Amino acid sequence: MTRAKQSDPGAALDALAISASNKSKSALLRTYHAKIIAAQNAGAPQSEIVRVLKENGIDVSIGMLRNFLHREKKRAASRDSSAPVPNSTLVKHSESPSVSNSKTSDPSAIDKIVNSTPDLDALAKIHRSQSK
Repeated sequence: MTRAKQSDPGAALDALAISASNKSKSALLRTYHAKIIAAQNAGAPQSEIVRVLKENGIDVSIGMLRNFLHREKKRAASRDSSAPVPNSTLVKHSESPSVSNSKTSDPSAIDKIVNSTPDLDALAKIHRSQSK
């Protein structure tokens, strides 16, 4: 009995991912987005990028390209703004001198802070020195 030759499904899936026949123009532009940006950063005008895309089977206009680039820029900005802030960039506030660095909370220390009156003159002086 002869066994049927097995093909590599990974290679077939890679070919399917690259194939332009089943993709929208936006999907094709997304595939080449990094290369389009690299060409722009190198100084290639958008009209030249559109010409190269058309010569290679992606029929887009300059308006379509500009619209696509604008959408991708907005999408990237929304991803960046929703990304979590790394701990290293968080601003750390200095602790009050009356608060100890111990890991346990002392209720009397909290009462002392709550019941204390802030030195407004000292705070104003600090503010003036930081404003300059």
